Amino acid sequence: MALTSNYMMNPERRIELFEKVRAANLTRINIGLETGSERLRKLIKRPQYTNAELIEFCRMAREYGIDVVFFVLIGLPGETIEDYYETIKVARASQPYLCSVSIFFPYLGTDLADTAISMGLIDKDNLSPTGERTKSVLCMDQLSARRIRFEYIIFTWRVYGGHWPFLKVAAHVIADFLRAHPRWYGLYLLIRNNTNFVMALANKYGGGQHKVRKLAKTIGTRVDIMN
Repeated sequence: MALTSNYMMNPERRIELFEKVRAANLTRINIGLETGSERLRKLIKRPQYTNAELIEFCRMAREYGIDVVFFVLIGLPGETIEDYYETIKVARASQPYLCSVSIFFPYLGTDLADTAISMGLIDKDNLSPTGERTKSVLCMDQLSARRIRFEYIIFTWRVYGGHWPFLKVAAHVIADFLRAHPRWYGLYLLIRNNTNFVMALANKYGGGQHKVRKLAKTIGTRVDIMN
């Protein structure tokens, strides 16, 4: 379930939301946080709830047995290292069930891409989707592409280190390292999807529920394939 910022900013609406979510047997709420910097959220015209309200929202969600998932973008137009550390700070304080992290990619036609173009951070005529969301294509002095990729890899350690078991944190960091290198990640997926032992480890420490794919030894009729 996703939600609007009104539920974040109004204590009475929060209680109303959590009661209805629990009554509907829903177990998860997704928050498109993008950044923990209140300055940057205002700059990119995102909902103007405060970090204190966000932290309180997550605390109340846990009381109701509801998981909260943050969707975070690193390397947003105009982001500084101080902005990034604000994201880490609020995520550590909130302790969501999971942070889904991506590196910002300027999809042409979106508000954020227009912002990046107006700030002179990208050349729209030479924009390539290669490495989309696994490396930064923005040219920012405050936060280099190399630093963005490094922080993408260790984000889970910064947020959950000391809160999650060490092996769980390590598994997520390794997975993000592989995602930051698409060819290696493709090889990992091939091994994981065809190896019971690797799949079991990935599910145990990565929190997934994947299954090993069993390839058919023979291919029959068109009907066989469709079924």
